[in-house]
Amino acid sequence: MSQRHPPIRLVNNLFSLKGKISLTKLMLKLNKIDTEKIDNISLKEWAEMTTHDPLVHLLLFAISRANTYVPYPELYLAGPAIRQLQRTFNGNAFYISEGWGTLIEDLKHQAELVGVTIMNHRKVIEVKYDRPVQRVLFTNGDILEVSFVIVTAGLKETCNLVYHAEHTSLKRWENQARSIHGTIKKLTHSFVL
Repeated sequence: MSQRHPPIRLVNNLFSLKGKISLTKLMLKLNKIDTEKIDNISLKEWAEMTTHDPLVHLLLFAISRANTYVPYPELYLAGPAIRQLQRTFNGNAFYISEGWGTLIEDLKHQAELVGVTIMNHRKVIEVKYDRPVQRVLFTNGDILEVSFVIVTAGLKETCNLVYHAEHTSLKRWENQARSIHGTIKKLTHSFVL
């Protein structure tokens, strides 16, 4: 487990004296913040109210982005963001040492042990929901009747798959959701796949 407050060591050459003081004050009061009181404002708003140093804001946003994969601090609520920072700096956040692939493989193994059937290389064209049974229709004409369906596609794709999705909460989520996309302009390393 990493030592507490690692960002302080990283900022020696990046921050002015005023910035270092601002960051140190923020780190010292981080665990005392009542996150319930800041659940209704964005991380960006909270950062701007808490400290006036733009580099401290950027560091805070970068750490939050690494913790949560939410790239826009104006869309991320301050309460959950600060709770995650508190967990991270208290050593209560856990990271997978061998990558997400090991987690996926272990989940697959555990699911198969309890009788879950995992079907690869099949294309689903529709999911019909008729309580208590759901029907999954495949392009080859097969129909699978199941109690539960987990869809790992995006929200728009899921709405297109689910029969009468416009009459479900999926449609409301689709209307309220904001897409977040990212690109990389230049990779610093070459990869062989």
